Amino acid sequence: MKKLIGLLFVFLLSGHTIYADWVQDSQFKFKINVPFTWQKNSFNDGTDRVHVFLSPDENLAIRIRAFEVNSNVSLELVESLFRTNILGECEQLALINDNVNGYNGKIGAYRGVYNGNRVGAAAFYTIQNGIAYIVWSLTPIHLFDSKINESDAITNTFTIMSGNSYGLVNTFRDASLGYRINYPANWTFIKTKPHIVIFSGKQGTSAYYSTINIQNLASASLGGSFNSINDVANHFKNQLYAGAQNVYFSNPEQFEFQSGGRNMLGSVYEIKYYRQNQNFKQVLVILPRYDNQLYYAWMYTSSTNDYDTYYSIAMEMLDTWLIE
Repeated sequence: MKKLIGLLFVFLLSGHTIYADWVQDSQFKFKINVPFTWQKNSFNDGTDRVHVFLSPDENLAIRIRAFEVNSNVSLELVESLFRTNILGECEQLALINDNVNGYNGKIGAYRGVYNGNRVGAAAFYTIQNGIAYIVWSLTPIHLFDSKINESDAITNTFTIMSGNSYGLVNTFRDASLGYRINYPANWTFIKTKPHIVIFSGKQGTSAYYSTINIQNLASASLGGSFNSINDVANHFKNQLYAGAQNVYFSNPEQFEFQSGGRNMLGSVYEIKYYRQNQNFKQVLVILPRYDNQLYYAWMYTSSTNDYDTYYSIAMEMLDTWLIE
């Protein structure tokens, strides 16, 4: 972690918290987790795509600007144009090479006047697969120290959705289930019931006990037992309380999922429990299908010791999940 003249919003990129609402941009292939209480807006600025996120007190803004570039465009040019055309009256305090969340790039620190206000700002610049990304934050100078942690909790979730960073070369598709999803070459799957598919590392590998479990659950209108996302969550909660100890089941956070050109609004839960002499962690995503006939439950489960090891693979698999 680096402090740049006391003015850098540190990008802490360790740990994985389901913080709130995933905002995804399928065109420019990135996502970021933003509190559902924040204002969110996106627009095109010429050929650039801009996402703007504003805290409830309107004292912290996080923005992402993405645009296609040619191979001869450098990060120095990207930073210079951004500083001149966007930051304008802010002075550059530092610009260093850095690696954020596995992406090589540069981090710049700035202070000055922006839209008539004295602010501190930090920006991360990277070029990946022909796309330039600028992830930047700004806040009034006098509130800088009190806003650092809040900024970190959001910017640390910025992820470029490559789809194949972990060799997701296999595709599972089942027309009867209505979805497809990619999974790693050294993973396998088993259909334990007609409506349940479980993916994991192959037997004998360290990933064997880390699983992705997808279930199709019929709504009451289709003859099933579920009338709401809460009904589905209680179904899994009751299973855990019946078979595990020290169960923690978080309150739901809003989860917006884009698939096949459709937006689906669901919920995500963080779960912890103890079973068979081990501590486990789980992420549970529940989505109503676009026609409300089914609920999808997507779960990543692993021992606490292995959870971080396979978390990124699980999230990239989630990125490839296409509900048809």
